[in-house]
Formats: sequence, C-alpha cells, structure tokens
Amino acid sequence: MAGYVEALSGKLLEDELALDLYLTVALSVLFVVCSATCSLVGMDRERQVKMRAWIITTFSGGLCFALSVYACSTEPILWDFRARIALMGETSLSRVVVHFFRVQAALDLVLGVIFYRKELCFLTSVVHHIAYFLLCKWMLSHSCSLLFLICCLEELPTFIMGLGRLNKSWRMDLPFGLTYGLLRVGLHTFLCYSVMTYPEKDDRLAVIRFNFGLTWCLHAHWFYGWVLQQHRMRKPGHEYSEPDSPKETVAKSPSHSSRRSPVHEMINITSSGYKSGGSSRSSTSSRATPKAGEKQP
Repeated sequence: MAGYVEALSGKLLEDELALDLYLTVALSVLFVVCSATCSLVGMDRERQVKMRAWIITTFSGGLCFALSVYACSTEPILWDFRARIALMGETSLSRVVVHFFRVQAALDLVLGVIFYRKELCFLTSVVHHIAYFLLCKWMLSHSCSLLFLICCLEELPTFIMGLGRLNKSWRMDLPFGLTYGLLRVGLHTFLCYSVMTYPEKDDRLAVIRFNFGLTWCLHAHWFYGWVLQQHRMRKPGHEYSEPDSPKETVAKSPSHSSRRSPVHEMINITSSGYKSGGSSRSSTSSRATPKAGEKQP
C-alpha cells in the first residue's frame, strides 16, 4: 500500500503546475456541488453564505488529518515524532499534501471574496491564508514537508468544528476541546521541543523553529482561554445566547468579525445556544470573552 501511494504521489508530482490546477478544479467542483445542494434543499440565503465559508475548510481538515494518520503509520515516521534527519526532508506524499494545503488556502480566500465576503476577517482570512501560502511555498522550495505532514494530525479539531458549523446536529464541543488540547497543545509541545533541541546543523532550522515556537505560544494561549470559558459557563446564573446574524455579532463585539478563528471558537464555543465550529470561521457569542489570537496556524 505504501509503495502504491508513493508511486501515485510521484506520478502527480511529475508536473507540479498541473497538480495545482487539478487540485483547484477538484476543490472548486466540491464547492459548487455543496453550494448547489444547500440551495436545492431550500436553505435560506444567509445560512447558505455561512455554510459556504466552511465547505473547503472542513474538507481540508478531514483529508489532511486522514493523510497524516496514514503517513505517520508508514516509513519514515512510524509514529516516532522525534526530529531527525529523515524527518527534515520530504516524501512524495508530504509534498502533494503541501501543494493541496497551498491551493486550498488560496482558493478559500478567492471564493470568500466572491461568495461569502461578509464571513471574511482581514486577520483570520487574508493574513492567515497568505502567510500559509508563503510557508507552503517555502517548504516546497526547501524540500522539508514531512514535519508539516505530521502537524496535519492537528487538523482533527478543525474538522470537528467544521462539522458542527455545517450541521448543528453534528456539533461536538467536548471532543473538539479534548482533541485541541491533546494535539495542538500536547503533540505540538513535543514537536516544538524536539525541533528546538535538534542537534544537527541545518540552514532551514531558523524558519522551522520560529514557526513551531510561534504556533506553540498561540495554541497554548488559545487553549487556556477555552479552559477559562469552560469554567465561567459552569458558574451559577450563566445564561446562553447567540446572535442571529453577523451584523448583530459585530454590534455586540465591534472588533470581531463573524468569520472567526478556532481561537475564538474555543473561547466562545460553549457560551451560545448553538456552538458552531471551523478552522477559520465561526459566529461569536453575545457574551464576548477577552481577545486571544485572531487565527490559529
């Protein structure tokens, strides 16, 4: 199986420009089909706009997590996340995944400007997506995508939040919090330590260490905010409410956009009657909590 996957990935990488084109077309078709389905089932326009903002994000989160699980169970990772020479490089699969992540970041931003602009936030959408587009480009040019593929395990909470945003009945608040703490804090702590203590000389280490250090600080800070919110919601007399529209949300929290990061979703996820989720977008509650970071990596 591993040999087949690598052979297929290698075939796709024979023309990387064509690969980006194929990925763009595939994700665009997915977006069109899902958007059309929402319209055909009679969903109101405002709800359609909100769901469109989560289609690519949810699919990307689920696919990246699944591919990461597969890659971690095969050579050269084999569930050993200690930084070493083999993990400072790339495989055909890891390179394809980085191509996919770069395409989805760019396409999500473009589609957002066209189809769900009111769900976009400058920091959580424009800055975040451009930053990851550039990071993916750097990884491809420096052939160091394996560590990124391991970090795709951290997309599980993104996928869980996305499901909750697409369908209220799929909302899973506790699994989201647990997986975030386990993966984006626990696993990321180990990866960050491993990279920081990597003994070999490598010209790429400065960029890699900066990225791991920054994301660890953000993940830990955001998770701490979520824990505080969990404590507050359990106090006697706590009331639940949720704004009916992005305009109402902005009115109650002027400095926040209706398209929210997992940071805000974690902090606010249990403070509203409907706790929606997603990797870069979600509605805030009427009881806004202190600002954490705007967008998680």
